[in-house]
Amino acid sequence: MARLNYLFIYCEWLDSSLVKKYLPSAELVTTGTCEDHKVRFVSYEDDNGQKFAGGCCLTPAPGETLYGVVWKISEEDLHKLDDLVNIHEGRYTREYRAVMGANGTPYATVSHSIKHPTGDSKPSEAYLSHMLAGAREFQFPEEYIQKLEALK
Repeated sequence: MARLNYLFIYCEWLDSSLVKKYLPSAELVTTGTCEDHKVRFVSYEDDNGQKFAGGCCLTPAPGETLYGVVWKISEEDLHKLDDLVNIHEGRYTREYRAVMGANGTPYATVSHSIKHPTGDSKPSEAYLSHMLAGAREFQFPEEYIQKLEALK
């Protein structure tokens, strides 16, 4: 039997249509929060020094609350997601953290975050539209949605 993982999504894939498209066997568990963190858009480089204009990462931010969604996925799907975000090239890395589910249950989760940030960036309009669609789909607080809108 495949090992199951809890995946914490907080960026573009907040839009569940992307999760369903690329990880159709993923099961929605709950929305959740990661305290003292926020979403950040950065320029970055991979392990070979190739530069990229922008990507999403989770960064420490005392007093802030990051909202996201917890999905249950198989080990096979986690490896598929690793390939989609180019872990093997050193663009993203897996990060493990505790997330408090809206259902009151704490979850040990895995997420993906930029491995080598080099500076601040802005999300593309398409990327941000997926984030906002997901934030609205999962009924995140209006104040949080406004913070996402301000990332333009």
